[in-house]
Amino acid sequence: GPIFDPILAACSAPHESVGDFVKATGYQPYEPVAGMGIFTPLVCVVTQFMHQLRNTYPAGYITWGLAVVGIFPLSLFMSIEGGRNGAKGPIRYPILMGLIHQLLGMSVS
Repeated sequence: GPIFDPILAACSAPHESVGDFVKATGYQPYEPVAGMGIFTPLVCVVTQFMHQLRNTYPAGYITWGLAVVGIFPLSLFMSIEGGRNGAKGPIRYPILMGLIHQLLGMSVS
């Protein structure tokens, strides 16, 4: 949407360092290593989005709360299915899969 167009442009533009990005745009610093080079613009956009959620009261808190409430049943489902007899594959290890998702994902939950 039009609100994120400047953020997308700023995150997609090349810059020397995160410090230069912050000075030039006034946006929040982000961790470029989390994007492993290829997903760095996505990490930048998600960081700005999370910062906006935190600073937008009460709508941001409601949105974040609904997202977290939606994740709880998923983690419960993964744990139950992982302990089921006959479970095979990655679902068998829900804790390990959760840690891998946090390590390789956006790690915002």
